[in-house]
Amino acid sequence: MKRLNFFAMLMCSVAFMISSCGTSKVATNSASVDENPYGKAVQQDICEVMQEEKPATRAVGNGQHFKLSTAKNIAMAQARAQFATSIAAAIITATEDCGIDLSKYAGDSDEGLSVSDQSGNANDWVLSVAKEVVTNTMVIKTSTYVKPNKQYNVFVCLEYMDGADALANRVEQKVVDKIPEDQAKKIREQSDQFKQRIKQMLEKNNGSDNK
Repeated sequence: MKRLNFFAMLMCSVAFMISSCGTSKVATNSASVDENPYGKAVQQDICEVMQEEKPATRAVGNGQHFKLSTAKNIAMAQARAQFATSIAAAIITATEDCGIDLSKYAGDSDEGLSVSDQSGNANDWVLSVAKEVVTNTMVIKTSTYVKPNKQYNVFVCLEYMDGADALANRVEQKVVDKIPEDQAKKIREQSDQFKQRIKQMLEKNNGSDNK
């Protein structure tokens, strides 16, 4: 009887060890599956997420400063500058599609300029047009954080409130108003294509793939 009891206890011990080993192995395998082979994901701020929802009409900016008001102003200025740059790039592409070379236009008004000077003047001109468009924007979301050094870290998301179609219309009107009539006529004749190109380029330039 003692031998039988000893044998039964031994079998129970072996069974428990096997069960324990199996559980440990499963847990180890589960942990390895949960590991991300690409690295730790960087969490986006809500302002960045909102901007990506409507990239053609929204822009995001970030500002850091020990004064909260200054950090907000930096963030708003950065967002407007980014939006204006994207609009300017869209204008250049859309006008080129219409057969308009803005660098030549800049050269017409300033004789004796080099090619690089003409191109630089054209870029400055387009950016000034884009900045006029950006004035019709407002901040729709603000996120505020405080860093360990007590510095404020602020994100803002601003939006052109009238929508993408209205934005493209305003860009077209601003460009047409500022170029010679023979050039403006080319845009009017291709108005739908011009405005569609503006929206496409803003989607591309401000999309998540370009962050």
